[in-house]
Amino acid sequence: MFPANHSTTGFRSPTRFDLRRAIASLVGWGIMVLLCPCMGQTPSAAGMPNRTDSAGTKVIFYQPQELEPYVSYLHDHAQPPIQYLLRLFHTYDLVILAERTHPETTQWEFIYELTSHPEFIASVGHIFTEYGSVSQQKALEEVLNAPNLEESALQQKLIGLLRDFPLWPYGWHNNNIFDYLKKLYHLNRTLPVEDRIALHFSDVPWQWEGKTPQDYARYWRTEIPRRDQIMADQIAARFQAIRQSSSSRTKALVIMNTRHAFKTGGNNTADFLFQAFPDKTANVMLNMTALDFGGLSGEYQGTYNRPIHDGLWDAAFWRLGDVSVGFDFAGSPFGRDLFDLHTYFTLSGNLRYEDVFTGLVFCRPLGRHMVASSIPGYYDDAFKEKVVRRARLMRAEDGRRIEEFIRTLPQETQPQPLQKEYWRAKDDPHPWCRLEFKIGPRPVPSPPASGQSPAHEVMAPGDPKSTEPLPSGVDILERCLQRIGGREKLAGIRNRSVRGTVEIKPAGLKGLLAVHQVRPNRHHAQIDVAGQITIRQGTDGAVVWELNPMTGPRIMEGQEKAFLLSQYVFDETRYRETYDNLQCLGIDLVEGQSCYKVVQSLKPAMPITVYYSKETGLPMKACYTIPGAGGAQNVEITMADYRPVDGILYAHRTVQKVGNVETLTLIESIQHNVVMDPRQFDLPEGIRAVVNKEEKTPR
Repeated sequence: MFPANHSTTGFRSPTRFDLRRAIASLVGWGIMVLLCPCMGQTPSAAGMPNRTDSAGTKVIFYQPQELEPYVSYLHDHAQPPIQYLLRLFHTYDLVILAERTHPETTQWEFIYELTSHPEFIASVGHIFTEYGSVSQQKALEEVLNAPNLEESALQQKLIGLLRDFPLWPYGWHNNNIFDYLKKLYHLNRTLPVEDRIALHFSDVPWQWEGKTPQDYARYWRTEIPRRDQIMADQIAARFQAIRQSSSSRTKALVIMNTRHAFKTGGNNTADFLFQAFPDKTANVMLNMTALDFGGLSGEYQGTYNRPIHDGLWDAAFWRLGDVSVGFDFAGSPFGRDLFDLHTYFTLSGNLRYEDVFTGLVFCRPLGRHMVASSIPGYYDDAFKEKVVRRARLMRAEDGRRIEEFIRTLPQETQPQPLQKEYWRAKDDPHPWCRLEFKIGPRPVPSPPASGQSPAHEVMAPGDPKSTEPLPSGVDILERCLQRIGGREKLAGIRNRSVRGTVEIKPAGLKGLLAVHQVRPNRHHAQIDVAGQITIRQGTDGAVVWELNPMTGPRIMEGQEKAFLLSQYVFDETRYRETYDNLQCLGIDLVEGQSCYKVVQSLKPAMPITVYYSKETGLPMKACYTIPGAGGAQNVEITMADYRPVDGILYAHRTVQKVGNVETLTLIESIQHNVVMDPRQFDLPEGIRAVVNKEEKTPR
């Protein structure tokens, strides 16, 4: 109902950090795209872009040869989803199921089908949910174990539980949990006491009564940042007790919403459970849409949902007849696909789906997903007043917003009809709730004519017919190498010296840029901003370092180091040694030109997306994520003004966007095979001191 507090999701407003990072990044990441045009770079893993032809319909374009491995795998390996999940319990003690969006109802119909299955009741019997605070466990058990409740009494008791859920003053009013708990109560009434399903709430401890604004602020400051760890600790402790009991049922299903169920890529509940019970834990995602945020940094711009890999998976399920199936990711083309489910929490580099989940359950196509948040009797007058009192525990602005909303909310006396879950593309004003599939590449949108809706799409002049297959990523990079000068000319370069200017907007700062490179990967760069700030960055081939007066001497490690070392490789003709996968995923427009979109995957670091002009073969735009100590930043670089130097084409003008900062770089001179002092690539004194200190520090 209300957007989550930004502090819990990691969003932050633009700060001086954006400018600092933009200045620092000019030394390394921006100039590398200039100098190594075939190595230009993003973490995007999306497939062929799609379009919305009319309100309510999204068209998915696919190539039959691209789809065939997915469909074949499903034919050969997929199982009915209940059978698949029950089979997992033969090997694992904990199976974590990743939910779709919270209000989606059909997923909980499936969960009831699973948990009411005789084999689940006999051999598993325990369910842990993200929903509900552990502080409510006693109240939950009193309701579920109460004998012979009339339906109206049962509903009121369940509504009372939902109203007291933690985090938000209004509790949890989604129909799916309410309906599931009713079904579970009635199911347990038919079972012997020892066979009844045990439901365990797992969310952070919290009770609303008697709390002060200071209590609520402390709760968000100290408990919520550790929420995943707390939930995992509580599940692990309770599950350990179950395993040590005399019961024959020593397994459990854990239900977590989306990213809490990731087993890698962040400090998620599943991460901790996999650590606590190694080799005994599996996690499975339900089919859903991928979630994109307005940006990894800067002001929160809202979210939008798109089909995973832009509909490639959904096209495969459609070709199979949209039959419900379950399957392992390991060894499958689905599992090998780059992980694009959740952009904010996908900061750990070149993740595949098999790195994050054990398997997937496809249960109903996206167009049949439904949402509902209208439990009759939930918002009566007495509870509205209670919500207002709770809202006053929050920050004044948030509290006023909730109070204004709650006082105008009508009281539901009858269940509202289910609504189709729908998603909205960033540049598309039409919501969509059904998919249509067509063979061929997506028609490239042309700039809208005067008076024409931006969402209208037509075939751009010179675009291929819909049956034209896409070239491979290798073919595109080989063509780029040929267009910039060819392998022979590039092989004749021993070193490179570059000088230019930079202008940083909106600050209006200007600076001078100097970069020196020597085979195979020695690199030294310096930028002087406004005649006052000097930043240096480089590598001796082993240590990647930065001297920045804003941050002090710094040695890059992990993802950041791997990313920069990949870009410091001098010889761009050896790109196959840098990238473990090159995949052309479609055609997009960049500055009015049709471009092939190529994801260039780095084994140890962030993948990169480059847009190569179909006409010239040259890169026009690169997108990637900077993985740094201060947090991840989205980067977009556009390249233009290609001019030859010694028979090799270089972009002499680039515009780089990092957060809310835009930087213009103009190259004034590029020289090859000049006399260079090799000592400039040695570690600076300040960096050497840091290295020596780290070498002496016991590990």
